Amino acid sequence: MVRFSCRGIIYALVILLGLAAAMPNLLPLSAQRHLPGWYTGQQLALGLDLQGGSHLLFDADASTVYRKAVTNLSQGLQNTLRDNHLRYTGLTQSETQLSLRVTSQADAEQVIKLAYPMLSGPDNHTIFQSSQDQLTINFTLLPAGQKLLLDNALEQALEVVRRRLNETGLTEPTVTRQGDGILVQMPGVSDPTHIRNLLGTTAKMDFYWVSNATTTSIQLPQSDGQGVLSLTPNPALAGEHITDARLAFDPQTTVPVVSFSLDNTGARQFGQMTSKHIGDRLAIVLDNQIITAPVIQSAITAGSGQITGNFTA
Repeated sequence: MVRFSCRGIIYALVILLGLAAAMPNLLPLSAQRHLPGWYTGQQLALGLDLQGGSHLLFDADASTVYRKAVTNLSQGLQNTLRDNHLRYTGLTQSETQLSLRVTSQADAEQVIKLAYPMLSGPDNHTIFQSSQDQLTINFTLLPAGQKLLLDNALEQALEVVRRRLNETGLTEPTVTRQGDGILVQMPGVSDPTHIRNLLGTTAKMDFYWVSNATTTSIQLPQSDGQGVLSLTPNPALAGEHITDARLAFDPQTTVPVVSFSLDNTGARQFGQMTSKHIGDRLAIVLDNQIITAPVIQSAITAGSGQITGNFTA
């Protein structure tokens, strides 16, 4: 009889402990706020099938991605031809092709030669192919180039979506790529309108100089929570010139690392401004938050680079 009683007590204690461990999953948020964080933090992450919630599916606008690449090539090529005093009689562009007409075969050969460095995209992979039809030169976005650009755009979008969701405080949101789109699952969220509006806005990355002035500057927070910095009122380089930007964190130091590429106009401006501001701090701002603000050590003229806490070209 005593043995049975001891066994019954043990079973009862196990059941009570199990109920206590499961209780945070059953209590409403209003009740959880009055309990210790170490207790309410031990919750099961329930998916949509168990907890209910909402999901959003965002489709990639491939046409916009392709047109932007063609426009960047067009602007860069026009600037290069102007610098080399080469004239052309016509220029047209479509979603995946840029056509340029010149006045002589010699000019056509020169145009193809000058355009060659501009035919690469992310990671220096060739995305455009040049061809000639008499005095018309066509630059066509290759199928492999289209896939590369779209994949790159989706990777950037995934990072932005994850970052924005983390700032909302949602519990265990799931962000995954689904085909040519992004699937966001939000357990426990019954009305996703606010999240849809938040994620539907375009991410904006700009470069600003850190300012010592207080009356003619703007104040923006640092993403690591280490206060705010004063920046110049206007961007040193607008985000429209950024063709590729990737945010990651060094696994050894946890320092943010921003890899970026610029279009031809942006590369020229960036080279000029960094050559004049060696020793100054350049802030990388994403969605009105400062990701990092390293010191410029040398002029950056290649049109691409990697920015860390200690800037190196």
